[in-house]
Amino acid sequence: MISIILPVLLLSKSTIITAQNYVTVSTNYGVIQGQRVDYGNDKNQLYYGQADVFLGIPYAQPPTGTLRFRVGQEHEQAVHKSIYWFQAPVQLNSSNQIYDATYYRPKCPQLYAGDYVNEDCLYLNVYAPAVRS
Repeated sequence: MISIILPVLLLSKSTIITAQNYVTVSTNYGVIQGQRVDYGNDKNQLYYGQADVFLGIPYAQPPTGTLRFRVGQEHEQAVHKSIYWFQAPVQLNSSNQIYDATYYRPKCPQLYAGDYVNEDCLYLNVYAPAVRS
């Protein structure tokens, strides 16, 4: 019985993003695709209304290898080179390629175990109230 109730409770507290609500923005580094999320109209909740959500946007070189424990480096690969850590090969440049910002990237290493983590975790999650496609 608890195995049925727990997933229902978890889903009732989460926001489900549907594939039909894509939104795109053009930046100096290329086109980024996110999703429009409807949090509902209950103003008693912490979040309500609609937001355009862009997840996992890289903002610096991965802090691995010789870059570990160093000052962050500009994310050069986002401009000219193939970005190898995406789920699918994608170019983020001005040639009309689109960066998929519709899913979370791995978390930074934490003190507790159990989650999938990665040292390559310098990503931004952006929530905007009124971005248009």
